[in-house]
Amino acid sequence: NEVDVQMLENLEEGDKRTNEFMDSLSEGIGCIIKAHGGNILSQFTQVCQPFADSLLSMEETAPPLKAVGLFFYDDMIEYGGTGAQVFVDKAVPFMLKYADHENYLLRQASCYGLGVCAEHGGPSFDKYTQPVLAKLLEVIKAPDSRKGTNGSATDNAISAVYKLCVYRHGAVQKQVLGELLSLLPIDSDRLEAKIVHYRLMQHLLQNDAFSQEFGDKMRAVLQKAAISQKGLNQTKGKYDEDEAILSEHTRRYVSSIQ
Repeated sequence: NEVDVQMLENLEEGDKRTNEFMDSLSEGIGCIIKAHGGNILSQFTQVCQPFADSLLSMEETAPPLKAVGLFFYDDMIEYGGTGAQVFVDKAVPFMLKYADHENYLLRQASCYGLGVCAEHGGPSFDKYTQPVLAKLLEVIKAPDSRKGTNGSATDNAISAVYKLCVYRHGAVQKQVLGELLSLLPIDSDRLEAKIVHYRLMQHLLQNDAFSQEFGDKMRAVLQKAAISQKGLNQTKGKYDEDEAILSEHTRRYVSSIQ
């Protein structure tokens, strides 16, 4: 009846406003963390951590709001310095739990966060390396990994495995990186794509151990990315920096090696 329809519309509008508010809150807290880093560890512990934990712990919390809780941890661990490594034991179990969640926002926040922890988690992350690798490979190989909006989360899972290969290389077999390169380039999450492809360029420029073993595959990935039409403005004949999968710096480098 009309009353039920109106009630449903009101609930949906309320959910929309809540999600918009939480998105703004997440963005604001993220900006503060990026600006002040480890200097606000105590404030994060007192204010943000209990809030994030409550969002993540309650089963009835909507998935997009759980994602906000994870983004709090993502930002703190990424920008908080070594002091923020204490949050790894709290954050990673949630990330593993939700890495294959049906909600793409929560899935993406989890996969991105696992990559952050692999890179910035220090010794606190060591014991999670193998279970995280197994979970991420499961996400990447899942039948729905590229279905609909899942593509962006899968790009973040691929990026996270790359970070495991680089920052936890003592615990990850070399062939994992070789296999991972066959999944590149990525193009659903344009920002993450630019970052991963830029890092491949850095390996080649530095001629490090990774490039000495996988240099040909890395160059092939970048050359394939360079011919992608993603982000190309056909009218202007140039790439939109936000939508492209290569930064201008990386694109110039690829041009120089062709």
